[in-house]
Amino acid sequence: MILVDEGHHAAAESWQKVFRRFPNAKVVSLTATPFRSDQQQLHGEIVYRYPFTRAMVNGYIKQIHSRNVAPSEIYFNYSDDNRRHTLEEVLELREEAWFRRGVALSPECNRHIVETSIQQCERMRAQTGIQHQIIAAACSVDHARQVASIYNECNYRAAEIHSGMDPDSQDAVIERLRRGQLDCIVQVQMLGEGFDHPRLSVAAIFRPFRSLAPYIQFVGRVMRVVQESAPEHPDNQGHIVSHVGLNNDARWSEFRELDLDDQALVHSWVDGQTDNDAEGENSGPRARRFDGGMLVDSEILTRFVEQTYLDPSDDRVLDEMLDKDIAPGLKLGDLVSRDQLRERLLAQQ
Repeated sequence: MILVDEGHHAAAESWQKVFRRFPNAKVVSLTATPFRSDQQQLHGEIVYRYPFTRAMVNGYIKQIHSRNVAPSEIYFNYSDDNRRHTLEEVLELREEAWFRRGVALSPECNRHIVETSIQQCERMRAQTGIQHQIIAAACSVDHARQVASIYNECNYRAAEIHSGMDPDSQDAVIERLRRGQLDCIVQVQMLGEGFDHPRLSVAAIFRPFRSLAPYIQFVGRVMRVVQESAPEHPDNQGHIVSHVGLNNDARWSEFRELDLDDQALVHSWVDGQTDNDAEGENSGPRARRFDGGMLVDSEILTRFVEQTYLDPSDDRVLDEMLDKDIAPGLKLGDLVSRDQLRERLLAQQ
């Protein structure tokens, strides 16, 4: 028997050589992202599935929440044309690649993501005294340095990490993170699969994710629980912070649907139907460089777009909660109805 961890890599030639060498072996693949952004098919039968929702309800991973900076007005110039747009217009423009790139590289927009992520991290630290930390995703090495410098200006100790650094330098940054000598680590296509540091509780996204697999891998860095089997503990909450102009809430919605929808949807992903960006490019394991284009002059913030993964308005989430064992032979659904649970959760929010 061959067990493949991070099983979405099983389509790679290196794994295929192993399978050809042992043609009669049973193969079991395990993965949190059963699809590939390069559209290679993952062959096999889905025999078991454990939803993220159920893992959150049972306290195996953190409950996650999304907060997107939402400007009421944004001022920018593009092709020598000064423009002012309302939030409604921004929500339409974010479908355009040039607009997302401009937001990603805008110091003004980056600063608002930095400030929002710091506020969220400080709020968590104040609740229990645990030194929660931030992990940030940047577009490129230069962009990572710019983002780290904004955090440092805000008195949050930050350092960047990327594949261009030598291994000793990478290890030194990670060691500073683990020792609590950093408040934020800014990465470029690193610290993805398998990186385990539970005090990372805020994921600050400064780049547009064009496909779902790398988005889930990055968000997964803030899902490790601090307190075991305590789903309601304040330390077991993960927060994703971004900007509406980056359009990452589209990935958030796809993530929830992938987790909550029926098996047919999962099979469609395994069969190679991956999400591609509107530009028709696949998101490979490389740092993207965004050049030129839009320059944001300023934006006026009035609110945030906030969503929680365990949304009380979603019956599928409530059904998972009601199915939870709270004593031998007793489920939560034996004590409370769906509508009663929804009412209590909405009041709590």
